[in-house]
Amino acid sequence: MKVVLAEKPSVARDIAAVLGANQKRDGYFEGNDYRVTYAFGHLVTLAEPEEMNAAWGGPWKLAQLPMIPTDWKYRVAEKAGTQFNIIKKLFDDKSCESIICATDAGREGEHIFRLIYMLSGATAPVERLWISSLTAEAIKEGFSKLKSANEFDNLADAATARAHADWIVGLNFTRAYTAINNQLCTIGRVQTPTLALIVDRQNTIDNFKSTAFYEVLATFEPGFMARYITPGEEPQTRLQDKLVAQDIVKAVQPETHGKVVSVVTAEKKTKPPALYDLLTLQKDANRRFGYTAQETLTIAQSLYEEHKLISYPRTESRHLSNDMVSELPRILSTVLKSPSTSQKARDAFAAEQIVPGKITVALLKPKLSKSYVDDTKLTDHHAIIPTYNTPASGLPERQKNVYELVALRFMSIFLSPEVRDETTAIIAMAQHSFRAKGFVVKEPGWTVLEPKAVEEKKKGKEKDKEKDKDIDEESQQLPPLVKDQQVPKQKVEVKESKTNPPKPYDDGTLLTAMKNAGRDLDDEDLASYMKQRGLGTPATRAAIIERLLQTGYIERNKKWLAPTSKGKALLNQVHTHLKDVALTAQWEQQLADMQDGKLPLPKFEGDIAEFVRRILPDITAGGVTSLPPKGPNLGTCPQCKKGVVIETPKGAGCHRWKEGCTFTIWREFNGKKLADSDIKDLIEKGQTKLIKGFKKKDGTTKYDAKLILNEEFKVRLEGSAGVSGEGLGTCPQCGKGSVRPTPKGAGCSRWRDGCTFSVWREVSGVPLSDEQMKQLVTERKTDLIKGFKKKSGTGTFDARLFINDEFKVRFEFDNGPRGPEPEPAVVSAQ
Repeated sequence: MKVVLAEKPSVARDIAAVLGANQKRDGYFEGNDYRVTYAFGHLVTLAEPEEMNAAWGGPWKLAQLPMIPTDWKYRVAEKAGTQFNIIKKLFDDKSCESIICATDAGREGEHIFRLIYMLSGATAPVERLWISSLTAEAIKEGFSKLKSANEFDNLADAATARAHADWIVGLNFTRAYTAINNQLCTIGRVQTPTLALIVDRQNTIDNFKSTAFYEVLATFEPGFMARYITPGEEPQTRLQDKLVAQDIVKAVQPETHGKVVSVVTAEKKTKPPALYDLLTLQKDANRRFGYTAQETLTIAQSLYEEHKLISYPRTESRHLSNDMVSELPRILSTVLKSPSTSQKARDAFAAEQIVPGKITVALLKPKLSKSYVDDTKLTDHHAIIPTYNTPASGLPERQKNVYELVALRFMSIFLSPEVRDETTAIIAMAQHSFRAKGFVVKEPGWTVLEPKAVEEKKKGKEKDKEKDKDIDEESQQLPPLVKDQQVPKQKVEVKESKTNPPKPYDDGTLLTAMKNAGRDLDDEDLASYMKQRGLGTPATRAAIIERLLQTGYIERNKKWLAPTSKGKALLNQVHTHLKDVALTAQWEQQLADMQDGKLPLPKFEGDIAEFVRRILPDITAGGVTSLPPKGPNLGTCPQCKKGVVIETPKGAGCHRWKEGCTFTIWREFNGKKLADSDIKDLIEKGQTKLIKGFKKKDGTTKYDAKLILNEEFKVRLEGSAGVSGEGLGTCPQCGKGSVRPTPKGAGCSRWRDGCTFSVWREVSGVPLSDEQMKQLVTERKTDLIKGFKKKSGTGTFDARLFINDEFKVRFEFDNGPRGPEPEPAVVSAQ
């Protein structure tokens, strides 16, 4: 009896059907001398810290760190105990002659099997099923070519090392930053550098300074466009000076014709693009249908497992192997006969003598260059292609869309290149040169299947909507032009444009950035490795994006991905090494070396542990400072200037209340419920607009007033000390703020920015009227005021108040334009 372990129940069902194990048992299938059982993905996981070491349990504290296990422990995943026991019983059964590992053919699939085998205590010999398709034919062929499990020991070591590294790095630094910030802060060796990509892009957008540029566009009969180009070997079309552009228009305005100075026509051939790997499939599905990376992965996985319509999707290869070529005629015939294939596509193949039933290897092989078939470019799996199966009529729309992408891309590699004539003409007017570009498609070739793809491939990037509205210089059809020809001019105009910042990432562009991350590293070896791998793997990149969304570090606005304030704040705190792609590059290189048998597992794990021990002190020495919470905030706290103001059930307050900040705004004030805009005005401006409907204490009368923040950051009614709520005028000291009433006088509204100007309500025993305070602020001197009390307390005196050159309030007497100034104590609040 042989026991087969698949990764999922659905895959076990498919394998059992092929092997003839048709009797359904509790947790497995049996028959024909096979028992086919299954896991639920990661059935066995690494233990939690407190299970590794009791000292690591309880509240997370910096004193517990670092956590470096010396004896790794594992446990059965939650709610998976029943199935694990079924597997263990089958492995332990005396009738079990051998075990066949049929989990996914890759690093993680190998890891899933090895952990179950290890924890079960099994001793039976193991063989490996390694296939890239779940069709009956592929399964049958795979079982006829089972491999020795020993061939995959290095792969298993790399999987173990990756899991241990993620545990050590992720849990130690997650606990460190969580303890520092008093809230959960997740850190990951791929997650955190990916967050850095998003934050860096947003910072670039926020700091971008747009500049204007100008182009001179000429239109010639019968309606084609040419752009002015500067003289020189590298002509430019953009001008920085509008006057220069206008002068060019004036110079050529009298001209009725332009003279063709040169015409160059070149034939260009564009081959079909490479087959899909997961990354490029996700990018195309995002661009054409708006599917997120995770949605595309889920759809592709269902096309592979449930519908058996495509090969293994979690691949990073865009090539096929030479031994697959013999299978391609049958697959191509199946796709061409599929109801989902258009008649236009069938006609294109018929034109090249490729018709179902008559397709041979000899017919296809000349079309399969190393761009599509290359054994040296293969990874664990080949590129994503269709299988022999035909889509059912009831295939869901999303599955149908993604399947057709795969099918069209596969078909395209058997068609001829697109051939076009590309023409560049230089036209002179009044000693100025204009360049016209255009093309004519001579043979559409493969582009009849994907007409838009050739333009995207030529341009190397997607065009945004704004650019689509502009005249595309290279996509126009030019009339026949010859040297020295005179072409009638229709119009010449200046087009003003502005430079634009890069767009925020969407799923497609972020996946590309993750794939390309690290190519500019100073270390050439690491840069070379990152060029091949990037951040994460095809199987994990979508999950990384989703995790950043779930943790509140980024948010999705329509299709765009942007960092939250929480994500920005965390990244500002995170140690440089944790957000640097060089760390991931170095580790991925070492994991690859381990997979090739060049690096022992203990050496790698020792280096990881040393890394954690080395940088933890740098992190914990930073002190305690809270990050803003997940979700929207109302602005920076005006009191501590470090926290953010968040909504509370009864109003709003600073999120750093644990650190001692007391800033609070109550939603209801004097019987009036404040609007969100009122609270935001208090936070951002220090005062509200006029609010109607406050109630007096007796509840019988309503009144209108403004609210202000006083010097102690308390909400008060403006004018509550008897001063009009309209303010007293522009601050004479800084010239920018306004002088606003306070309970004991008045002061500049820009006191937070350092302005110290203030006026006391009572001076030497005389309370100033509203008119006197306003006169002092606006005219810098009052009329004569009687009854000031002398400092000795023996009498009174009369004087004017004025503001001196140091913006202090002083006395002016009639015996001189600016009489003797009293002691500063004379001007004081009583």
